Amino acid sequence: MDADSYKKLYPELFLDTFVNAGVRPDGRTLGKGRAVTLGPGAVGASPGSALVRLGHTSVLAGARVTLMRPAEGSADEGSLSIDVQFAPFATPQGGGMTGPRGPTAELVSAVSERLQASLRPLGIPKQLCIKPGSGAYAVEADIYVLNADGAVFDAVLLAAVVMLRDLALPPTKEVTAKEGGASQAAGAGSVRVLTEEEAAAAGIPPVRLQLPLQPLAVTCCMYKEHLLVDPTAEEESVAGSTVSIVLDASAALHGVYKSGGSLAATPMDFTRCVESAKLRYKELAGLIEQALAPDADD
Repeated sequence: MDADSYKKLYPELFLDTFVNAGVRPDGRTLGKGRAVTLGPGAVGASPGSALVRLGHTSVLAGARVTLMRPAEGSADEGSLSIDVQFAPFATPQGGGMTGPRGPTAELVSAVSERLQASLRPLGIPKQLCIKPGSGAYAVEADIYVLNADGAVFDAVLLAAVVMLRDLALPPTKEVTAKEGGASQAAGAGSVRVLTEEEAAAAGIPPVRLQLPLQPLAVTCCMYKEHLLVDPTAEEESVAGSTVSIVLDASAALHGVYKSGGSLAATPMDFTRCVESAKLRYKELAGLIEQALAPDADD
């Protein structure tokens, strides 16, 4: 019997062969994450975008920006909406929330809800306000899971953070009485976007978001007595439990999520996951800074 057939018929025995020796089928040690590739500005026509590859898991995020009039109940806030979708050719297999034809509604909903909860502490809507009660930015973002080979939430949150840091909001100005009719008819209140020529002549740069913290997720799975950091879909599919830890640069926890598996993570498992997540966070944060550095493309 060839290795691929053996792996399909006996996935646990196949994995046992490796993890009992302290390695994994892809050559990593048990506590090592996969290679990460970050591509801010991946969508040229978008004011903020990112392509993230976490091993074979890949996610593309892109934003659109328009102007809006703030709602009456939140006069000092703009709007941020993010829609997470799995591309038809994405092939998720693990985490206990996938079916033979792709991701279940449970998986899509779980990833979306976790993303919203992780981004909420950033207070982005208030940063999107231009003039209270009159004008604000409305940011609509789409995040596409192109390939789902494990730790999907980690890649989605990473793509969202890089996209938001890449986002360049167009400079604006208050409209004159003559311009007001057209602007207000478009629902933008009393502000309008400057043309590129106007912005250049006035020396006004794009507006950048200031993130007060940078949440990132690190997923670990428990396979028997072994802790596997950044699992593949195959590893997730046989794991006893899978835990995603969301934390920031100060190691403050912003979320702990369990998905798939039939076993509850023990306090010791949780502690091991958190410590592994702290190490992985430093690695990911360093890669983000490198990717967003002004000379990153040189």
